[in-house]
Order: sequence, then structure tokens, then C-alpha cells
Amino acid sequence: MLVFSNPNCTTLAGRIEISTSASEINKSNVSEVVQNSSCIHSRNVAEINVLWNYFTGNQAVLNRTKRYATTINNKVVENHAYKAVEFKSSYEFAFPIKYACRGDSKKSEPISHLERYMREANKYTCDGHLAQWMYICGQAYRFIQPTSENTDEKPFNITSVDPRKAFVIYGRDVFSTPLAGVIITSDEKENALYNVYTKTEMFVLNNKYEVVSSKYHVMGGLPLIEYILNPERMGVFEPVIPLLDAINELESNRIDAVAQTVDSLTVILNADVDQEIIDSAGTNGILLLKGTAGSGLSPDAKLLKYDISHTDIQVTIAHMIDTAQQIMGIPDQKNRNGGGGDTGQAVSLRTGWNTAHARAMLTEKFFNKSERELIKIALTICKKFVPSKIKELRATDIDIKMPRSLSDNMQVKAQTLATLLACGVEPASSLQAVELFADDKAVADNSPNLGKNIEMTVALNMAELPVEAQKQILDKKGIQVDDFTVVQTADEHNPTSTGETVELNRENDNKKT
Repeated sequence: MLVFSNPNCTTLAGRIEISTSASEINKSNVSEVVQNSSCIHSRNVAEINVLWNYFTGNQAVLNRTKRYATTINNKVVENHAYKAVEFKSSYEFAFPIKYACRGDSKKSEPISHLERYMREANKYTCDGHLAQWMYICGQAYRFIQPTSENTDEKPFNITSVDPRKAFVIYGRDVFSTPLAGVIITSDEKENALYNVYTKTEMFVLNNKYEVVSSKYHVMGGLPLIEYILNPERMGVFEPVIPLLDAINELESNRIDAVAQTVDSLTVILNADVDQEIIDSAGTNGILLLKGTAGSGLSPDAKLLKYDISHTDIQVTIAHMIDTAQQIMGIPDQKNRNGGGGDTGQAVSLRTGWNTAHARAMLTEKFFNKSERELIKIALTICKKFVPSKIKELRATDIDIKMPRSLSDNMQVKAQTLATLLACGVEPASSLQAVELFADDKAVADNSPNLGKNIEMTVALNMAELPVEAQKQILDKKGIQVDDFTVVQTADEHNPTSTGETVELNRENDNKKT
């Protein structure tokens, strides 16, 4: 029997967005707005605590009880929640987020300076913390402020804030405009302090929601930025908690069955045994039974145990794990070989890697919306303290790139790139289509000869065409046919075929080189 002892697993359905009917937050209403918002934040915190505990292994199976055989009660936690968060974080945020130039290549130098500032502020480490919280509870917070030194080396500080100690208050207009960010700290007596940031002011409220101090800031926006995983603000493993609990329960019951088999009783029927065996029967797990007189039963000894099919249990567990991974968008990392006629792309589709990639692209859209707000504030700070480095750089000049492992199917991508270039597709568009590089525009700008040396490209990508067709293509490209030689090759599937192909003359190629 499956027992789910976690009462929260059926009530978790994402975090509530905190909003107010006020059009702006200022000194006259900040106390009331923050006090009302704290009630919703407290509810969110309670749910985040449940999710954090689940992520760290404090799961429902640890509280399970048994009605019978209570001495054997194994509690096994297969922490698939931890696996899901770590996979998603490493798959999507293992490589540093890159800023690329959009349009004017003259902006590349100031973008490089901005990236250096981000690196000095340890933003990439912060990204990892941010991603972990996003996948645990569906929301995360980043805080930025100018450094006290105001130096060119490090004009600002960046950190990720525990979502249990921060929240953003939104307006109830159609755009859900963020009006204020709140960071909860404490004073020397461990009393709560609410640090409230609007776009122009900062207020400090005590635990009675009274304004203690206020001042203006010059960051040009909310320095506390919320990052969300999805509109529901739901963690990656949150929808499958009942499935994960069932997996833990089955695994625990399976271990119990093994333990009960090891500790099974030996039943001795109608046998005359020594007094020594009788005295030690209880300790050694022996049960002595005798039939009624004249029953004619012969002496016998049996092992009293309950057999279960571990194969059937494993099939059930594997099915539940597969279902959970499909819901979470995690690929099957065991089934790498499909057999039959599966190609690499077919295997990628079947095992879920394409789905993981699609989910990652969707996550990027939500992430980049908040990341652009961070860039705007960072640029405002930089222009106040290091204007000579940033110059006229704007957030709209920057493309946000989130590179993942780009080495899969590299040969296919390289061949596709060569084909696109041979067909006359513009280099930057060709690079973007094959996803070989994180910053395809920079590669195109730094490779002036890309696509110009088309002879080699054509020779490598027309081998399956008839010779006459190859020569016609070369002629249209303005390439001298004399630079190529007809090569006779055998076709193992068609021995009568001459297999004529055009190959680039190495002598002519060397001369051109």
C-alpha cells in the first residue's frame, strides 16, 4: 500500500505574485503596502521552505509508518528532486552568460568592458545560485548596487538574495509594473528590518512597519530584480512531487521485502527436536508447530516468507521515473542507443534531449527579460563612475547569449554550415542556423574570409551529385572547372556505378593558398 504523508504535495502550485493597487510607492504609503505584502510573502516562504527541504532530501517517506512488521521499516530517499535541479542548472548555466554586440560592431569594446565589470563582481557565481533557486521554487532575486570605492576595476557589486528574504511588489496595471523591491534583514537584536527600494528612493522599516530612515539613490531603477522560471513561479520538480513520493515508497517497500526475506521464520512441523532447539527457537527465528494426535502428518520444515516480483516493481519504478522526467523536461540519460535505423537526430528526439533544449530556450526568454533590467542598472552605474569606458552603450545594443554544450553533432553542423555557405547564405545567418558558436556575430566579424574560399566548400559538399551537375554549379559560382578533377570511386551498393565525383585539385589549391 502506498502512503503519502506529505500534506503539502497537493497544495503546491507555484508562488503568488505580490501586487498592490497603489500606482506608486512613496513615504506616505510604503508602510501600509509593505505590511499587506508581507502576509502574501509569508505564505510563499512557507511553501519555499517545503520545497527547499524536499530538495535537500527531507521527503515524505522519512515520516512513513507501518501497521504490521513495524521493526522492519526502511526509509529510502531517491532524491530525484536534487537530480532535476542540478541537471537543469548545469545544463543551462554551466557556461558563463555572454553579452554580444547587436548591430554596430563599434560597440564591441564597451561591451567587453561591461563583461569585465560583471566578472569582477562575481556575477557568474551569482548566476549559479540564482539558477538553483529558480529551479527549486520558481523564483530568484538578484541585487546590484554601486561599490563604495567607485573604481574602474569594480564599479558595482552583485549578489543573489535568498527568496525567503526578498520580494518584489508589482502594480496591478496591465503590464504588472514593478514598483518596489524589499530585502528583509535584521538589527543587532534580531528584529526584522525591511529595506524597501523604489526607482528613486530607499526606505528602512522596522518590525512594526514604521519608517526608520529614507534616502534617494541614483541607480535609475529597482536594484532588486526578480527572475522567474515560468509565469506560475513553479519549481522544476514541484509538479511531480506525488510521483517522487511514490518512487520512494516503492523503493522502501522493496528493501523491506528483502529484509523480511533475510529475517524469515523457519517453521518445523510435527518433528521431535532437542530441548536446546526449543529453548533457542524464538531467538533463531524458528516456529515449532504440531498437528493434532492421529492426524498422520509427517515431519517437515519450511521457510515462511513472502515473495515479491522485483522485476515487476522495477518496471513500475522505471515507468514513474520516465514519466517524472518527461514532465520536468529531463532527457533519458540511460537509453543512448536505440538500435535499428535510428540516426543521431532520431535518438536525440527519442531520448528527450530536443525537449530539454526547447525547455531551456523557453527559460531563456524569462531569464533574459530580467537580465536586461540588470544591464540597464549596471550601465547607469557605470556611466556615473566610468563613463569613458562605457561611452554611449545602451541595453538595446546588447544581445544576451546563454551558451550550452555546442559540441554535439559537430560534424553534422560543420557540414550544414559548409552547405549553407556554398548556397550563398550570408555567413552570420549561416552561423546562427547551425548553433556552433555562442556569439555567431563575433565569429562572422572576426572571420573575413568565411564563405569566400568557396572552392573547397563546394568540393566537399557535392560528392553525391552527377559530375555534369557539379560542373554546372561550379560554373555558376564562377569557379574554373580546370581546378577540379573527375575521380573514379566505387559504390559498394551499386558495383556498376562509376561513382564519378569532382575533387579540388590539391596543386591548384596549394597555389591559391
